[in-house]
Amino acid sequence: MSSEIEYRYQHFTFDGQRAFQNFHALSIEQGAEMFYPDYGPTRCVVAFVEEGSSNTFDATTGRPSRHWALQHVGSQGTAMQRIIRASEYVESGMTKPFGRDQKAENYISAYRKRISEDRPLEQLFQQLQGSTLALVIQSFRTDRAERQPWWQKAVKAGWVYTPPYRTDPTAVRFIVSDIETLECGLLALEEIGNGVCGTMASFGMSTSISSALDRLSGGEQLSLLCG
Repeated sequence: MSSEIEYRYQHFTFDGQRAFQNFHALSIEQGAEMFYPDYGPTRCVVAFVEEGSSNTFDATTGRPSRHWALQHVGSQGTAMQRIIRASEYVESGMTKPFGRDQKAENYISAYRKRISEDRPLEQLFQQLQGSTLALVIQSFRTDRAERQPWWQKAVKAGWVYTPPYRTDPTAVRFIVSDIETLECGLLALEEIGNGVCGTMASFGMSTSISSALDRLSGGEQLSLLCG
């Protein structure tokens, strides 16, 4: 039976209050004046996982193929809820962290410890600054998007497009010019997406996100599985 393998993990933290204040300012600017509370989530987490299927291989190298995906974003409590849901796949053997079987409680405990550490999102921003970033929403709520200030800004700016494999505009491509735009983009995905299977979005292979996360995570893991 094939399984999904989680090779490496990266997480970053940021102050959600600043993003919420920017949302509020954007809504006023657009004439909607949608209310965003000043007491929004203070500590937000964005977590990435390098994943791949056990039976999918790179055509050039012959090694198991892998890619970085955005797995969780939002408050730490929201992230933990999705981690608990994801642990069901670990318990069943459909997902194998580091290529090994693991109990759900151990997966949850390791993830909780990982995202409890403060790692400023600025570390990722410094690697991406000036690059083009592509965000793809896997499960999309049009009704939420129509009211979301950052998404409205993205539409007006021409950042939104429809991926080749979809029939609706579920992707955004923009230049990472400031940390506030990155924070708002991540939290907007959390508001707009359905969060199916705990996955909010993924980053396109053509962007610099993979190389940036590779540099920040430091080296390869599971060399035996890499061939």
